[in-house]
Amino acid sequence: MEISERERAQIEKNIKFSKMLTAARRLARIVKHSEPEVKILKKRKKLEADIVKWLRFFGDDAFNLPFSPAHLNIIEKLYTAMKKGGLFALAMPRGHGKSTITKWAALYALLTGIRKYVVYIAATSELANSFIEFVKQQLIDNDVLHEYYPHITTYFRATEGKAIKAKYQLRADGEPSGIVLHKNLVMFPDVLDSRGEVYPSNSGIIESHGLTGAIRGKWKDTTTGKVLRPDFVILDDPQDRESAESEAQCNMRERIIMGDVLGLAGVKKRITAVMLCTVIRRGDLADRFLDHKLHPEWQGVRYKLIEKFPDEQDGLWEDYRKIYREDVAEGKGIKRATEFYKGHKEA
Repeated sequence: MEISERERAQIEKNIKFSKMLTAARRLARIVKHSEPEVKILKKRKKLEADIVKWLRFFGDDAFNLPFSPAHLNIIEKLYTAMKKGGLFALAMPRGHGKSTITKWAALYALLTGIRKYVVYIAATSELANSFIEFVKQQLIDNDVLHEYYPHITTYFRATEGKAIKAKYQLRADGEPSGIVLHKNLVMFPDVLDSRGEVYPSNSGIIESHGLTGAIRGKWKDTTTGKVLRPDFVILDDPQDRESAESEAQCNMRERIIMGDVLGLAGVKKRITAVMLCTVIRRGDLADRFLDHKLHPEWQGVRYKLIEKFPDEQDGLWEDYRKIYREDVAEGKGIKRATEFYKGHKEA
């Protein structure tokens, strides 16, 4: 069937419009970043050379109190593991901030490129996935990180936290940026600097799992065609109270760690792993990995809740306890006990 000149012109117009629309949509998917000022780059390099200063600077709200000697020792162990490898089991009482330190240390490892594929393992998948949400939030919303690491955060901000936008995102040359956003996985962009060189953080991966979930055989293809396997595992409180009370669950979790977790790097490589744990009962999962006789391959360290009680136990402290107990029992609160303490604080 022949078409008229008018119909032909309309078809050509529609084709042209379709091409323009496709080009516009492709252009909208392109994300570009700008390099920080020289003074920012210098300060970033200086901060990266000292993990304690890096944590306090970028995680300011989380670390608004001074680190204790135990905290500093844990940070040192984490850094040693990142740089040199090894297996570390570090026990600290609950509520002392070890999980917060661990989360920020994982970000440090990937942002600086010290580690390329971090696997974060918690007692349950829900706890593990909350860690990925923390990572996403920092990469999208943290203005200080954005100022110092725009070659990473610019691309995450452009996704608005949506996996579909990450999937179709393009970098300046029109190639896929490589960024990935999933419920339990984040992959960093594969981009170039102003000189056309790659960043140490390119294609970094962080993945989260519950200990009893599917954690065997982890590997990822990068945009460059390279296959990455996990090179750093963080076990963050890999037991809960229920599993700690069960001998069968402790046995199962011990087997998973020694088999599946330590085999994540592949048959020819030794994985680096740090276990942050809390002993709930004698003989539980944490207690086993802290026992040098049971697991000599793990460097186990226990940090006390209280390093040393005051020397004076039977005088003023006993008077304080008596006032505290009496007033609390009678519903009077702790005002009188607090005043007593303030009056004898130096002693």
